[in-house]
Amino acid sequence: MERIEKGSRLKDFIKFLKSVFTAQFIRELIKIAITIIW
Repeated sequence: MERIEKGSRLKDFIKFLKSVFTAQFIRELIKIAITIIW
């Protein structure tokens, strides 16, 4: 049981990291796009 819980927590943590990374990546892309357009 404990292994399954840890695995699911790890998956949730990875999902969280991916979502955060994606958000930061999108922000950087927007900054670059604004710089190029400006």
